[in-house]
Amino acid sequence: MPTPDPASFDYSSEEVAFPGGSEGVELAGTLTLPDAPGPHPVVITMTGSGPQDRNESLKPITLLEPFAVIADALTSAGVGVRRYDDRGVGGSTGDYDAATVQELAEDARAAIDYLEARDDVDPERIGLFGHSEGGLYASILGASDPRVAYIGMMAPAVIDGIDLIVEQNIALTRSAGSSEEQVQATGEFTAEVMPIVLEGDLEEAERVAREFYGRLWDELPPEDQQLAGDRDTFVDLQITTQMPIYASDWYRSFLGYDPTVDWAQVSVPVLGIFGGKDVQVIAESNEAALRETLEAAGNEDVTILTFDDANHLFQEAVTGAYSEYGDLEPEFIDGFLEAVVDWMVERAGVAG
Repeated sequence: MPTPDPASFDYSSEEVAFPGGSEGVELAGTLTLPDAPGPHPVVITMTGSGPQDRNESLKPITLLEPFAVIADALTSAGVGVRRYDDRGVGGSTGDYDAATVQELAEDARAAIDYLEARDDVDPERIGLFGHSEGGLYASILGASDPRVAYIGMMAPAVIDGIDLIVEQNIALTRSAGSSEEQVQATGEFTAEVMPIVLEGDLEEAERVAREFYGRLWDELPPEDQQLAGDRDTFVDLQITTQMPIYASDWYRSFLGYDPTVDWAQVSVPVLGIFGGKDVQVIAESNEAALRETLEAAGNEDVTILTFDDANHLFQEAVTGAYSEYGDLEPEFIDGFLEAVVDWMVERAGVAG
């Protein structure tokens, strides 16, 4: 299931650009609309963490481009899709790494502005579809923008940012085959250093990180130490990799955001789909947080699904590890795409 061939489209596909959510940012992307009289419902897709193109391409790791496949299926079923390149990617201007989570959410709000001005789009039927961090944008806009009519998400980040990173690092370490002692040590280190990073004390964060990676090297078997290089070089490499992340405004905004505060104000229909083998957004805790928060808010149209064997991309997985993506078929797990399309079509009010 690689990117659909444009020659096979039975709908319109238009290259469009619009002003982003910050001054000087212009976002480029694609708008697909059904080949039928409008105005049409349209869903805005929102990518996960890191600068990504409009299709969420991970080439050459995998040929699966999630948003291209979802856009094709939705538009063929009668729901238009607006997808766009993140800041600094493809045809879009701006600097993704310099933006906060809240500023990136404003890019999606700007996409609503753009759609609202088009005669062939129904402004009463504009929805959102976010993946991973895109779920954060969904919570922000769902709570603050009355133009959002419905929200769908795949592997949405729902719990507090620090808790999510701690869980993620534990799961990633375990999926890499590390010992349970290393897994536990990683969890303890992450829980210690993340609040320090959030406070902006980078000197202390580096000190804590150097101690951790030094202990990590010390506990490696001699043959692994030889592969990793000498202790100082190994530690310096980890610090060189981690500190720019810790220093970024985006990372601190991610750590400091608790999506449940906004989800408690969302009353429109919500779909949340999780993968049971996802090691980046852990299904159990995030699914529970989404369900409990929306139920407490009195939201009466909530659908939450978990595909037990799905990874973060909703491929059928063995372990869920990131390193496994390229070994799996470049297609969604059975039932995932159908679940998305059926739910979206119904909430968008498309006649069957």
